[in-house]
This record gives sequence, structure tokens and C-alpha cells, in this order.
Amino acid sequence: AVITLRVWYLFSRNAFVRAIAVGALCSSTAVSLALVFTLVGTIEAFLTASSPTQMPSAGRLVWLYVPSLIFHSILFALKVYR
Repeated sequence: AVITLRVWYLFSRNAFVRAIAVGALCSSTAVSLALVFTLVGTIEAFLTASSPTQMPSAGRLVWLYVPSLIFHSILFALKVYR
């Protein structure tokens, strides 16, 4: 959220870029939560897993980082542009 605020103030006169920054934050959060519930199931199942074999493979869990990576890349590009 801090990087979103930084872009918000860097582009204080451009409502379109501000909307992109906030929309990217909201969509990244929503997609990340959807991936958590899809890959892990319920939080209770995640916290009470008794053995590592019950957890999803690392190859599937790496997809949790993709929305955040895209979000931060967009905002970094906006900061460099400014």
C-alpha cells in the first residue's frame, strides 16, 4: 500500500494514473486471496497440516507471488516514468 501512496502523490494531477494504481492494488489483493483459497483450501487446513505431504507443491505455491510481482512492476514503471 505504501508504493501505491507514493505513485498517488507522484501523479497528483492525473486521475487516470491514480485510478490505475488503486485498481492494481485492489486486483492484486483479490487475485492473491483467490489463489490462496484455491491452492491451500481453507486457512484452518493450512494451519493444521500435520505433515508436509498434505501441503501443495512448491511449484503451485510460487503462483502466489505472481500478482504481487505484476503489481509492483507496474508501480515501479510508473515511478521510473515520473
